[in-house]
Amino acid sequence: MRELAQLDGQKMQVTAEQIMKYREIASPYFYVTPQTPLTDYDVSEEMAFYFVNKQYLEQAIDKETYIREIDNRIKMMMLEDR
Repeated sequence: MRELAQLDGQKMQVTAEQIMKYREIASPYFYVTPQTPLTDYDVSEEMAFYFVNKQYLEQAIDKETYIREIDNRIKMMMLEDR
């Protein structure tokens, strides 16, 4: 394990002004995406969206198949809620 003194020599030197400038320039481009069944893959049901999205992005399925598959999954989720 490295000594703390060795690691201290590897620190980056950044001034408070540089941090403020970075925040001014970059922060307008930061955003948080909401979690939806299309983006939250923690639950196994939503994993189905992930796999369909992945297939489409890898061009394994065409646009019409993608739309049909997503539509079928949404219909199934709506029926399960009833």
